[in-house]
Amino acid sequence: MPPVDKAARRNNTDRRVKRTKNALRAALFTLLKEKSVNEITVTELTDLADVNRATFYFYYNDIIDMVQQIQNEVFDRFTAITDEMPSVLKTEDEMVECLEHILDYIHKNAEACRFVADNDISFHLQDKLSKLLMSHLYDATEHFPKDCAAHYMTNYGLNGAIGIIINWLNDGMKVDVHEMARFTAHIFLVGAHQVHNEYRSKES
Repeated sequence: MPPVDKAARRNNTDRRVKRTKNALRAALFTLLKEKSVNEITVTELTDLADVNRATFYFYYNDIIDMVQQIQNEVFDRFTAITDEMPSVLKTEDEMVECLEHILDYIHKNAEACRFVADNDISFHLQDKLSKLLMSHLYDATEHFPKDCAAHYMTNYGLNGAIGIIINWLNDGMKVDVHEMARFTAHIFLVGAHQVHNEYRSKES
């Protein structure tokens, strides 16, 4: 009897798991075009995906658990991208490179990212992403006190940048990834530098 190739068996299993989850995910996205998450049942999801109900429950507790797992997968990918960034993005080119990686991931996983954005009702994921990026950016809260309006400029610029990216996604990503990254980085950094300099000049 030939020896068992454990690595090959594991790869085959991984591919089957990925195919099954992709089928369930595609079915979920299709159903979401007709109804809300709370209206979707496991039965209609598995019927559309041609997957056994028992298989669904092997991976997920319910539809909401599936939604949360998709959200976590997207956020984990964003975390992995930012982990490869410099500790602080000091130049526009550094920020452009970071945004290119994020936008490229969004472009290649548009349906999942659109789903996450549309179902982030409490803005929990957006808040997590904002805090994640904030840790790599110039933070005005460390330079201006709370009784100064400039204290809030990084938060304003970052949420504006996230809003731009979400609108770009929802508009069908017609602008090239590099151009979008360059534009977003430029308006964020130019605005931050201008406000910083204006308020510093008032203090002197």
